Amino acid sequence: MHTDWSDAKDPIGNSTTEFIHRIEVVSTLQSQQSHKISGAIWVPLQHAEPLGIVAFGHGASGDRYQNPIAYMASKLSEKGFFCLAMDGPVHGLRRVEPGGRAALSKAFQRPQLVDEMVADWRVSMDELKKRFDIQDNVFGYFGLSMGSIFGIPYVADRCRRNKPVHVAGFGLLGNTGAVAAMASRLNTDACEITCPLLFLWQLEDELFPRDGCIGLFDQFASDAKTLHANPGRHPEVPGHEVDFAIDFIASQLQR
Repeated sequence: MHTDWSDAKDPIGNSTTEFIHRIEVVSTLQSQQSHKISGAIWVPLQHAEPLGIVAFGHGASGDRYQNPIAYMASKLSEKGFFCLAMDGPVHGLRRVEPGGRAALSKAFQRPQLVDEMVADWRVSMDELKKRFDIQDNVFGYFGLSMGSIFGIPYVADRCRRNKPVHVAGFGLLGNTGAVAAMASRLNTDACEITCPLLFLWQLEDELFPRDGCIGLFDQFASDAKTLHANPGRHPEVPGHEVDFAIDFIASQLQR
């Protein structure tokens, strides 16, 4: 594997470290191709000892800097946490034309896509720990919509491997509607997640019916799970919920 590291700025002007991991994979018996993993890291420069790691997944048609990730990551890094945001498949620095949901729908025709993204998370976490000489003994995750589609399997994978997960934020997702085909996978993975959990729900979500959102929330095995429901369509999460999520994540990790 070869990794390119570079200094960058997020959309609101905060410094980040961007990465592209290139892994050579055999595509046929005669050829190889490069599998690319990309994302950004916010480093807590004001703290001698980092307090932990928060990972972020973005929604469809977004990238590693999609709102509210940059805002949340900057606030959490100020509190002493490393923050890692990944580009999802066919998004960001690994965009595939025509981009957005059209490219994602095609990508989901490959049944191994979710497991590949879980493997990408593992690689990026290992490289983050090596580059900055830190551990992931204190860990949280936040991701809405597509960030939950891939985040729930990743967090469940950490739980199955006895890797620490202290808090998670999911939402804008159900187990019916646009993801009905992968409902069984989401339900199974949600049953593995026992950490304190925040779930955000938009009551007029045009992509995920109400029964599926409640159904998915019920599957999480956490004894400390909170559901916040707000009026509005899929992308209309109120700003005060973002601020609540920041405080919720920080308070759980600081324990």
